[in-house]
Amino acid sequence: MNLKHTLKSHPVISSVTGITVSILSLLFIPKLFGNMGIDQDITKAILRYFIAITIIITLFKLNWLRDAWFTKPTDRQFRYWLLAIIPTALVCLLNLASVEFSVLEFSTTSIAGWVFGNFSTGLFEETLLRSFCFFLLFNAWADTRSGLFKAALVQAGIFGILHFLNLTEAPLVDTVAQVIYATIFGICFAGIAAYTRNIWIPIIAHTLINASGSINSFFLPGYEQSAGDIGGYAVAVIIIFIACGLPGIYCLKKADLKTA
Repeated sequence: MNLKHTLKSHPVISSVTGITVSILSLLFIPKLFGNMGIDQDITKAILRYFIAITIIITLFKLNWLRDAWFTKPTDRQFRYWLLAIIPTALVCLLNLASVEFSVLEFSTTSIAGWVFGNFSTGLFEETLLRSFCFFLLFNAWADTRSGLFKAALVQAGIFGILHFLNLTEAPLVDTVAQVIYATIFGICFAGIAAYTRNIWIPIIAHTLINASGSINSFFLPGYEQSAGDIGGYAVAVIIIFIACGLPGIYCLKKADLKTA
């Protein structure tokens, strides 16, 4: 039984296996290099690029690169890609509202790290979750509209649950909020990918959201994120659902029921 047949025949198992291997690699490999005195954040970013490139090469070898929306030519739907990512701009503005730009300190090194790190996350997570996991589920179930929504919800749920790993570094309330945010974003990015037939749009949107949310971490010396409160998180969840969740659902309703 070849790899292509296995992936198509067992989309859920294949998705969970690929995601598990990737996440375990990100958890443990950087620690090995950390013991050697190498910065773990840099190691994680490089590893994210490596995993993403490995997935892209695998899709190419399986002749799936176009079907997984990496090389999809511009078509009628793609002309509306700006409408698909405008909602994410609202989240960027929400992130920027918490930044006090007058106290930030910029350097070539910090700017390079900010760009390198945030793009590695956007590329890695969208390649793994949307162009691999969602593609497999979409390919298996999207003969009906309900199947398409099922594929989107399953991959979004996996994406959200993965953020429980942040419990090792963040309080429970903060982590639960991140899980909910990620699940909503998972639906949003799946909708954008399915509607526009181009994975680069969610990659860019994801990178911009992460970049706007990490400005303080990279450019404010001694910055430590304070714990949030339930009320504030509840408001943020509502805003993100309206700004990203609803447009994602709309895109899923309008997307063609085919992967290619």
